[in-house]
Amino acid sequence: MARSDISSERSSKVIEVSYETIAIFLIVMLLFGYTIYKIVGLEDKIREVNENVIKELEDIRKDLVDIDIKVNYLSESDSKIWNYVKNVEKDVRGKIDDISFKLEDLSRRTIKTPTLKILQDFLEEDDTNEYQYVENRFECTDFANRFVSNFLKKGYYSCVSYILFSDSAHAIVAVNTSDYGVVYVEPQEDKIIYDLRVGDNYCEKLGWDCYARIYRIVDCFNFGR
Repeated sequence: MARSDISSERSSKVIEVSYETIAIFLIVMLLFGYTIYKIVGLEDKIREVNENVIKELEDIRKDLVDIDIKVNYLSESDSKIWNYVKNVEKDVRGKIDDISFKLEDLSRRTIKTPTLKILQDFLEEDDTNEYQYVENRFECTDFANRFVSNFLKKGYYSCVSYILFSDSAHAIVAVNTSDYGVVYVEPQEDKIIYDLRVGDNYCEKLGWDCYARIYRIVDCFNFGR
């Protein structure tokens, strides 16, 4: 066989091998691309499902909160109390937004959470309780705001808490301690209240000779109990 014929035959085989290799490569790339396309599409569907589930859970949570509020209201037999509490709560929400919630973001970034001992020590040195109650000039809200401000200067976060009674409201202070949880302070008395619940007689907690049943407790740690 002539040399030129051998060379021609080898070139033909090389070309055939190259075409086969390219064809296999293209098929593999197409399959790979299709797989990636399906994976991406599946991730998008999973993400969409997750977002829908989260939204539905949030809607359910809001519905449960709304139902809880309505049940609490309906459990009160006196419609006058129901209307009064609603009006006071609306006013309280605005005050909390203006005073307490503005400090919440700052507290997460720069302010420390106190221990119960730190709170007790602070009460020993704070002079808020030494102020005199003067109607329309220096009332319970002023005592609470002064306490919160003084505690903040020490680097610790607290917020005004509003207690709603049948025909009035009262401002104290809520403190979330790292070792005991949320406790309350009556700044006019320098007294820590460790357990405060709806239905309690607030006067009894302080040893006062009166009766004031708690209908709602609203603060930045336990909103709308």
